[in-house]
Parts: sequence; structure tokens; C-alpha cells
Amino acid sequence: MRLKEPFRGIYTIGGHTLFHVALLTTSLILLQFPEPTDANEDFLYTVNVLRIAHAVNLIFGIFKFI
Repeated sequence: MRLKEPFRGIYTIGGHTLFHVALLTTSLILLQFPEPTDANEDFLYTVNVLRIAHAVNLIFGIFKFI
């Protein structure tokens, strides 16, 4: 990937709903829902934002299919 196109990876996986389903499922299986503490608060926030993003992509994929 050239440095002139830093968001090319986002463009590449943007339409692959199966990829997002796999990442969402893996996130839920491996990390589950740990208790938030001061040490992992930022990490859990990031994980939850990514889970929401993958879930939104899945919902849009379902709407596209319908």
C-alpha cells in the first residue's frame, strides 16, 4: 500500500459483511464483557466502539439484502 492512500484498507473491507461478522463474533467470544477498571477503561471503550461499528455494518448488510 502506498503512503498516498492511507485509507485504502478501510475502502477494501468496507463492503465485506462477512469480515465484520467474523470480527464481531471473535471479539464477543474472546473478550466477552470484562469488568471495567481504571486500568482497562480506555481499552474497553475502544473495543465497544469497534463492536458497535461492526454491528452497524451487519445491520446495513441485512438491509441491503432485503
